[in-house]
Amino acid sequence: MYYFDEVIEEEINGRFYLSLKNSEVSEIYYPDKPRISKLNSGFEGCKLKILSSPEVYCYQGVLNTKEEMDELSNNIMEIIQSADFKNNSILFPPI
Repeated sequence: MYYFDEVIEEEINGRFYLSLKNSEVSEIYYPDKPRISKLNSGFEGCKLKILSSPEVYCYQGVLNTKEEMDELSNNIMEIIQSADFKNNSILFPPI
């Protein structure tokens, strides 16, 4: 399991990617085909993970409410969709 606290869109050699940054250890991860998993439990609080088989990336920031978790999730989805559109995979799927 990897941890991240910042989500950015990054361009590498003309391709765009979702990048997950762990500021504590200065690591950047590039999940392949990411899926978002959200957990909202009264005991554990709000947790957000990004699944990219076989890796799991866990958000290490504090999410106090479901609204904060949904906002982060929506931000991640916007970055994924933006990168996908810029890479033209929507308009021109790979052969």
